[in-house]
Amino acid sequence: MDTMTANRPAKRSSLIRPAALFYGLMFALGGGLHYATTGRPLPPPVWPRPAPAAEAAVFALALVLQVALLRWGTRSSRHIRDLFNEVAGVFRGVPLRTCVLLAVISGVAEEMLFRGALQPVVGPAIATLLFAAVHFPATKRLRLWPLYALVMGIALAALAELSGDIVSAVLLHIAINTISLVTLARRSRQQLLPRGLHSD
Repeated sequence: MDTMTANRPAKRSSLIRPAALFYGLMFALGGGLHYATTGRPLPPPVWPRPAPAAEAAVFALALVLQVALLRWGTRSSRHIRDLFNEVAGVFRGVPLRTCVLLAVISGVAEEMLFRGALQPVVGPAIATLLFAAVHFPATKRLRLWPLYALVMGIALAALAELSGDIVSAVLLHIAINTISLVTLARRSRQQLLPRGLHSD
């Protein structure tokens, strides 16, 4: 991603179309793999929930971590700040409804593939490592992206294991993505800097 791209506000159509194609293919791949291994196109929801208290605790902890990274991490760590600044450059100026739509599309598709199709076959550890691996950074400023994905992937994998389905993992993934995209779309690069410092 070049500097001009990072500083140019993204248009709705320029994000939605490629995202819909990419995540549509990911969802289809996840559904195909799940059907090949179980004979069902979608993972069925489990009700009643086997461990609702544990699910709620993991869900809440992941959301608290996400908010802490955005609120305090970006002001106290240059590496975390670089990570979110790079992403903010893409989503700055994107409308709220587009952010939510992108969060839903990506959350559903990624959970369908990694927690719905792969985790029951290869186990939570390998599925989480694969999830982190696909977030390999394209630029140096995104070098913490795989670690961030690994930590969140652990929470998502735990939810799938606790519940026996991907419902809570999908909801958490959508919530995390929505918080991130909405926050970053509204912040400028300078707002992600700690007080008294300027971008270098």
